[in-house]
Amino acid sequence: MDRKEAQSLIGKQIIVQEHQSGVYYAELVDVIVQPRKPWRGLVKIVGVKQLPAQTSSLEFKLTPPVYQDGDVIEIHSGKIEKLTKTPCQSYQDSLVKAIEKEIENCNKKQPSNVTGIDELKSYLNSVQSEPLKEAVVKTSNNHPYSLLLQELEKPALDTLEKALGTFELTHDNIVYCHNSFTNHPLQESLAIVGVNFITYQTKEQVVSVQHHYERKVVNAHQDVIYDRFEFTTESGKRSIIMYTNEFSRDR
Repeated sequence: MDRKEAQSLIGKQIIVQEHQSGVYYAELVDVIVQPRKPWRGLVKIVGVKQLPAQTSSLEFKLTPPVYQDGDVIEIHSGKIEKLTKTPCQSYQDSLVKAIEKEIENCNKKQPSNVTGIDELKSYLNSVQSEPLKEAVVKTSNNHPYSLLLQELEKPALDTLEKALGTFELTHDNIVYCHNSFTNHPLQESLAIVGVNFITYQTKEQVVSVQHHYERKVVNAHQDVIYDRFEFTTESGKRSIIMYTNEFSRDR
């Protein structure tokens, strides 16, 4: 799938092909484009199409899905495929169908693998009886998001938090952060320009933020700082906020 086609599928369901680690239904949240690099997709997992490859040795070991309902991940474009059949309606229902299909395959191809079939049936019963929990991302001082916040001046951080409030979000709603600051250590008289990708999620919405930034140390007493935050919700609502310090007013 090329970048143009992928951009036309933003907000729609696609297939995430992880091969031995399973096949998943996901919503394409955003297409990430960087110079001289293949595009990448930011996706929100919504279902399971096929379970990961199961161990078929004498000591059967069940392999559950690597992604849970609501997980937001960044993946290579080569793993994204267009959905050609009915979209997934429920993660739990899709997981039940994937387990049932795996049991059927085991009965046909490995009828003697009683242990594996029994474990799959037990897994099926547990999924049918208990709702799946959403993944929770907790930040620490070394988390990319925490490090990104530390790079912002106080007025820029206040501006970001005010904008988050308009979308009924807080820092606790962070689920993904690609922090490119860590790739560009700022040295004397060196300018850096880049983009950070941030995703926030609540039960009601997913909000993607592109943080465009410029930094330049002119001398010991003068820094040029520019931050632009571009918000996009899954429903298409957009908002842009900017912060510049006194030495970047003429940009």
